[in-house]
Amino acid sequence: MKKYFIYLLLLIPINCYTQIYNKKGEMKFKVVHYISEYNSVEDTLNLILHGELWKIPSKNESGFIFITQENNWSIDWVSSTGKEGTGILENDSLLFMHPPRHSQYAILEYCPFPQIQFPLYVGESWNFNLKVGEIWLKAIKRKAEGKTIVQSNYSVTGKISWYCPFLKKNIDCYEIKATANTKFGNTSLQAYFSEIYGFVYLGYATLNDDRFVFTLRSITTDTPLFQNKAWF
Repeated sequence: MKKYFIYLLLLIPINCYTQIYNKKGEMKFKVVHYISEYNSVEDTLNLILHGELWKIPSKNESGFIFITQENNWSIDWVSSTGKEGTGILENDSLLFMHPPRHSQYAILEYCPFPQIQFPLYVGESWNFNLKVGEIWLKAIKRKAEGKTIVQSNYSVTGKISWYCPFLKKNIDCYEIKATANTKFGNTSLQAYFSEIYGFVYLGYATLNDDRFVFTLRSITTDTPLFQNKAWF
């Protein structure tokens, strides 16, 4: 009987995802901001993982309250130019990261957000629409024009071997390419995603015709990163 049970398990597809951003720790990214072909500026971005749910302010009849959503984890983006608290949604079907949007990074609101839909495999594609408030129009030097729809299309284009600076060796990553359409023009994102370390590379092309390249340089967490969850 046991032999037949094991055989049946082998016939059932198993989906796994790695929980990365629900821990307490810190990820450091080197950022190169290409303002023009001959002009670039380097920065360091620290992604602080709080290991707790993101408390989102919400207004009701009695005033502002804070609400939480399952698997929506609290993070801070910290750089030499500022700090921003936001969240990362990570569950068995979706990984959705809010990028940094303080100071020079505000323009990233109009780019495809780093995102994974599970199960992850080469050839998978999906769409995602996001409404962007008019507060972000200052990043592209526009006056208030109401909300902007950012229509993003994602595709998993292949698997690559990427050199990891802090491990000093190559690691396997999925390559995800995304393009976004807005009423102001188009943007794009090229991302490398490791099932163990998360997003290790993010390359943005913005509405201002400049580029941002994020490269993961180090990780420290209070618990091991690699934890698979499987279900049937």
